[in-house]
Amino acid sequence: MIKLMQHTGDLAIELPTHWKLCQTLFRAASEGKTSIREMAVASLSDPVGTPTLERIVTSSSKVAILVDDLTRPTPIRELLPPVLEVLHKEGVPRSNVDIVIGNGTHRQLTAQEVEARVGKAVARSYRVSNHDARSEDLMVMGEIPGYGAIKFNKTVMQANV
Repeated sequence: MIKLMQHTGDLAIELPTHWKLCQTLFRAASEGKTSIREMAVASLSDPVGTPTLERIVTSSSKVAILVDDLTRPTPIRELLPPVLEVLHKEGVPRSNVDIVIGNGTHRQLTAQEVEARVGKAVARSYRVSNHDARSEDLMVMGEIPGYGAIKFNKTVMQANV
């Protein structure tokens, strides 16, 4: 039996006895010396290959923040507040900030799952929407010959940051 670690608990499965397990892909996380928030703040103040967020946004910026869905273990709830603090320090009003759950073709998150993903305070203070890959309002941005139209989320495409 092996145990697959998941974000919301572990899943134990039986493998055929004739299989030889050579390697595991995940191991238990160890406690870091630096908090996620501290790492986010440090990264925002010294990004790699791009100007700081302070230099990119203005008080009139329309900002779309894309976050992954529950299928990824990214600590979104801890990463978002430092980003939002920078935006507001630069004068971007909450009304100019959209958070889009980039769930691809996965199911949409429930309101309870959105709160768990982005944090209750963020979920209740900002527009948070689920991307819908089958939406009628996707914006066509081009075409790949033999494939078809390339479509993007309207909220994201209308943002300038």
